[in-house]
Amino acid sequence: MKIFVLGFLGLMITFAFLHPVSGTNENVSKLIVQGEGEVTAVPDQVTILLGVQTRNAKAAVAADENARLMNQTIESLLAA
Repeated sequence: MKIFVLGFLGLMITFAFLHPVSGTNENVSKLIVQGEGEVTAVPDQVTILLGVQTRNAKAAVAADENARLMNQTIESLLAA
């Protein structure tokens, strides 16, 4: 029985070395890309987001104050 087990074990080890491992396939295509770039251009657009916030118990008063503050902010930016 020991001879059978040792023989079977030897046979399994032999097959393990002769048979390629199932996770390695040499026919797999690979694409490896690496790069770096820099672009410069004259800016021709700008986006500016502005906001003001006013609190008041009366909505109309708060809306008027917001409009005044926003107009003042835009005028300051245009004057700069």
